[in-house]
Amino acid sequence: MLASDDNPRTTNAAPRRDAVRIRATDRLGNIAYIHREANRPMRCTLANGVSAALFYAGITVDEMTCRFALDDCETADQALAIVRRYGSLDHGYCHAGPPPGWDSSTASPTALHLLSNLLGAIDRLAATTPEVAGQIDEVAVKRARAFIAMELP
Repeated sequence: MLASDDNPRTTNAAPRRDAVRIRATDRLGNIAYIHREANRPMRCTLANGVSAALFYAGITVDEMTCRFALDDCETADQALAIVRRYGSLDHGYCHAGPPPGWDSSTASPTALHLLSNLLGAIDRLAATTPEVAGQIDEVAVKRARAFIAMELP
């Protein structure tokens, strides 16, 4: 049976939400991205790859309302309109387009895979040459492990 608007039992499928990537640039040239992969929650990431609050993209008035509105939008144009409505006048907002190799149907595991490989290499280095282990930034390693744990289902 095909889904129809008048039969509630057949309309359980979630609406399709496109991939979004909005670049927010402040007057000093600092860049943050508000983004999501298809059918995933919205996120904010600084240009250096660090996850951040929407505050860093100039959403200072009502971040939670903006986040809910962004999570409900279906297209990149709708998301850009929401960001401009809640955003700061000190920021410029524009479509950044998906990064190279971004598949809008599924999440790309490439960065997560690379981070996991890097942590494995650090563990092997620390095991084989203990004198080098003292120079490894343990806080950064713990942060990377926490990020991996947060991203895995």
